[in-house]
Amino acid sequence: MRWYKKAAEQGNAHSQHNLGGLFFNGHGVAQNYLKAVVWVKKAAEQGYVDAQGRLTLMFDQSQGVPQNDELAARYYKIAAKQGEIARKFLGQYYLLGCGVA
Repeated sequence: MRWYKKAAEQGNAHSQHNLGGLFFNGHGVAQNYLKAVVWVKKAAEQGYVDAQGRLTLMFDQSQGVPQNDELAARYYKIAAKQGEIARKFLGQYYLLGCGVA
């Protein structure tokens, strides 16, 4: 946690995502969705695809942020441009009728 935080504060997207994951899951720290969102969003905005996927789920499932299908679909689309796994999730998202075209 300490080393992830140091690296995250220096702008390392991988560490920001992992630090957000620690807060999201409550591993080694008290579970805190609000802190998770802050760190995951920083990584997502740097183009870190895993963070974009996690942020999408947070918006989709209202974890730390209000449920927002439009923002969830936006982050899925951004992530989908970067990899096959994200495109698969985007397809499932639309099949479920959750996404905004």
